[in-house]
Amino acid sequence: HPKQMLYTYTQGYVSRNTMYNYPDRPVLDLMEVTADFAEGSSGAPFMDDCGNMVGMVKGTTSIFYDEERRNPQMVLRVGIPTKVLRRLLGTK
Repeated sequence: HPKQMLYTYTQGYVSRNTMYNYPDRPVLDLMEVTADFAEGSSGAPFMDDCGNMVGMVKGTTSIFYDEERRNPQMVLRVGIPTKVLRRLLGTK
């Protein structure tokens, strides 16, 4: 629950499916969405129009205009697609 705002629900779209290549971890399939979420939302489901879980909240990534990180331009809202979760769990 973001900042103790119990059962907050927002609506959005999958804006991008991508692969992140973290320096200290293997490549990971991720999705970016337009729905709002914040600290405390990690692990919450992304659901389609029929109520099926299509992903899970991972976190946010901020893009800044300057190197001093004072002028934020964009916040990417990142999730883990269900297909990745199923692969981790060994299910289909």
